Amino acid sequence: MQSLYEIESSSFFPVSPDTAWSALIDPAKVQQYMFGAQVESSGVVGGPISYRYEWEGKVFFDRGTITALEPPRLLAMTVARETDSGHAVPDGHNTLAFEVRSEADGCRVLIRQGNNPTQELADRSKQNWDVVLGQLGDFLKRTE
Repeated sequence: MQSLYEIESSSFFPVSPDTAWSALIDPAKVQQYMFGAQVESSGVVGGPISYRYEWEGKVFFDRGTITALEPPRLLAMTVARETDSGHAVPDGHNTLAFEVRSEADGCRVLIRQGNNPTQELADRSKQNWDVVLGQLGDFLKRTE
């Protein structure tokens, strides 16, 4: 049986929850801080969502299904990673959730990624999401 690992990254931002939420779901905004990702979303639970991005010189697609959508608080999905040639990436099936929590003087954005098959892949995912949160913070500062 395969062991599964979940990671969580979070960061505080001195912006309103609505501002953070907009940055998480607006495709034009996501593209500016998430490795140039092109996002397409049905915007409904049970509907499709996809991210196309370049990482380490290779193009990837994360195609998935929205499993929860509670604006302006939660977007959750399942995703399967593919290469630009349409081949599935081994161990590339994950659960993914973006959550916005109101806090004094701002909000906290949490990203949870589950179904990582090894601790090594989980650790690498956490590092990547930490980078994304840093870039999100820079984006929010530029657009205030």
